[in-house]
Amino acid sequence: MQLKQRRTGGFTLIEIMIAVAIIGMVAVLAIPNAMRAREAAQISGILNNLRIIEDAKTQWALNERKGTDAIPDPADLQVYVGLNKWPGDNRIVNELYHLEDLGTPAFATCDANLGQYPAQTQIKAY
Repeated sequence: MQLKQRRTGGFTLIEIMIAVAIIGMVAVLAIPNAMRAREAAQISGILNNLRIIEDAKTQWALNERKGTDAIPDPADLQVYVGLNKWPGDNRIVNELYHLEDLGTPAFATCDANLGQYPAQTQIKAY
């Protein structure tokens, strides 16, 4: 007597468990890398904005004939930043970016940890 096995087109429980385990291992490897890439992009954006601010300070000083002890107002630099707009909105400029005088590079402080920068440390472009 021969038994007929009837197999439908579905997956077995073992096959589904193996697929879920593989997806879980890929997620374990991919999520930390994605977080590091996001933090690196944020740091890169902050450093780029600091370079823009430093260039704007230099242009302002040359046009206004200011010395190294002059501290520009954010409104003074707005024309030199490009497209007549600050990097981010004005709230971010006042809380995140600190202009300082012309002889001192601008710096940024962030409330959260960003890669190698702990929270509330100074991030400098130069």
